Amino acid sequence: MLLVVRDLQKVFSAVFKIVFTDAGNTLAHGVQEDSSSCGVCTVNAIEHAVFGAKLFTHRTRHVLRVEYFNRLVKAHNDA
Repeated sequence: MLLVVRDLQKVFSAVFKIVFTDAGNTLAHGVQEDSSSCGVCTVNAIEHAVFGAKLFTHRTRHVLRVEYFNRLVKAHNDA
């Protein structure tokens, strides 16, 4: 893992001309209890961090999956 962080730092320094710091595992996220909700849990963690949405739970996984699907369909149809 240290090599990955070191290599990312090199790229960030070259591209953005700034040194980023590794704050560790600080992104709030829900707890995934199955092997098929990775995408939903990931999108929700980002939505929570950016927009303050409620965090993913095992109980809400199906509702979130449908909500995200409906948003994608609407965005596609409105384009």
